[in-house]
Amino acid sequence: MTLSSHFSSGVSDPFLDSLKIRLNRCSASTERVEENLSLPVEEDPRLVRRYLYLYTIPLLEAAGILNDDHQTATWWASVQVCLSLHLRSIDNILDEDRINGKIIDHARKAHLYLAHAQSLLHEKGRFWGSPQAVLYAQFYEYEIEVRDGMFHDFSSLWRRVSPLCVIPETYLGAQFATAGLAQCYRSFLSWSLLHADCDDVLKDLRCGCTTPVTRLVQEKTNGVFHDFAAGAEVLDKIKSFLKRHSESLRSALQLYPLWATVLDEMDRAMTNGSSHWKAVEHDDNHRHQ
Repeated sequence: MTLSSHFSSGVSDPFLDSLKIRLNRCSASTERVEENLSLPVEEDPRLVRRYLYLYTIPLLEAAGILNDDHQTATWWASVQVCLSLHLRSIDNILDEDRINGKIIDHARKAHLYLAHAQSLLHEKGRFWGSPQAVLYAQFYEYEIEVRDGMFHDFSSLWRRVSPLCVIPETYLGAQFATAGLAQCYRSFLSWSLLHADCDDVLKDLRCGCTTPVTRLVQEKTNGVFHDFAAGAEVLDKIKSFLKRHSESLRSALQLYPLWATVLDEMDRAMTNGSSHWKAVEHDDNHRHQ
């Protein structure tokens, strides 16, 4: 699944609107960066904001460059958002049920976003070499391992979106080495992915997508997806784990108010696992009456 795909439905996006207000109260740099992003193709503004607010602003804040130099911050943000949109396009191809249109269109967008990110890097003398390529390719390796039946736990979920780790772990490695920020960013990504998997579990089960959550639900229910009580029990346990982990992340992010704000808003927006599953159970029972 794509990062935060569960926020993408609907014409309006109250979650992003609320988050934008809170981020702008903390720093005026957020809006300036958004207004000056460099992208190779026209894109849905809500999608751009999603990747900017959730996974780029925290990175820039942690690296200490968001409020220092507007042009530098916008340049780094453009690279990270392009990598995010590149990953989403690739993910759309891998999850064929998400494709609206031709595969070639998604492949073209994926190429343009990656090429633009690399071009921006080259303009500043930041070259894409072996360290970047190895880290970038982890998400391909992850997909192959999952399709071969390997189970990935929380510690390795970040590999599913490894292109987002290229900037903090290679180009900004010195800044992120402080206080274990690189590991904190990985954990934040894994936390977000696992939350999204919980929210998408029923859809993923129906279309045959394999995630850690669908694997656990299938094991608990013996493949009987309409065993709603067992499914809700699995989701409740995962949500409890995620709640504990969010508290641990908050403790680690005390010096980074923007990142902490993003975490807080994301945590607030996530659905409750058991109530979501039971609502579907109610609808299913109603259809069969």
